[in-house]
Order: sequence, then C-alpha cells, then structure tokens
Amino acid sequence: MGTKQQKTEDLQKNIKEILNKLGWSYKEFADFIYCETHDIDTEDEVRKFGEKVKKELNRKTTKPEKLEKYLDILFTDKEVQKLDMVFNKYISQNYISPYLSEELKEISKEIDNALKNTTK
Repeated sequence: MGTKQQKTEDLQKNIKEILNKLGWSYKEFADFIYCETHDIDTEDEVRKFGEKVKKELNRKTTKPEKLEKYLDILFTDKEVQKLDMVFNKYISQNYISPYLSEELKEISKEIDNALKNTTK
C-alpha cells in the first residue's frame, strides 16, 4: 500500500472520529464545510457538495491535501476545539532518510494505538 493511500485512510479515519464524537452526520459535516468555503449557496449546490464529500470520506483515492483542508476548516469550529483530541501532523524537513522517516511514523502510530487502547 502506498504512503499517499495510507495518509488518505488515516485522515479519513480522523475526520470520521471527530464526526462521531460530535454526533455529526456526513451531511452536517458537508454543510459546515460548504458554508465555511462558499459565499453563495443554493440547495442544489449544497446537496451536490454533500454527495461529493461523502464519497471523498470513503474513497481511497481522495487526495490527502483535500482531507487536510477539511480538517483545518473543521478545527475552526468551537465544538471541535472543545474535544479532547490531538492528531499528529508530520511535516518532512528532509533532514532524515525516507526510510527512517517511515519507521518513525510507524512508531508514532503504534504509540497512538496503544494510548487509544488504554483509554477505552
């Protein structure tokens, strides 16, 4: 599995986890994103956007950059800011080898999973 696809799946999982904690449906999420990114909205445009977002949250081919944008917008909401959640966002600085970078990501993922399992 490619790293871009894994990143997409991780971001989709993060968004779905936030929506679950908020009790938001995909439609509510899409409506929020649409309102934050568009000045004029018609019912038909909002509906089409909602369908598109729902697909993007499930497709493995969705660009991670789009999902990161959605997360950035989502974190502007006061209810989201109140959630007790932290998501790590790795930004490569090209100081270490790609192999070491991937291994560090895996270690971080294992720590995240271990922490989630201890808080359940």
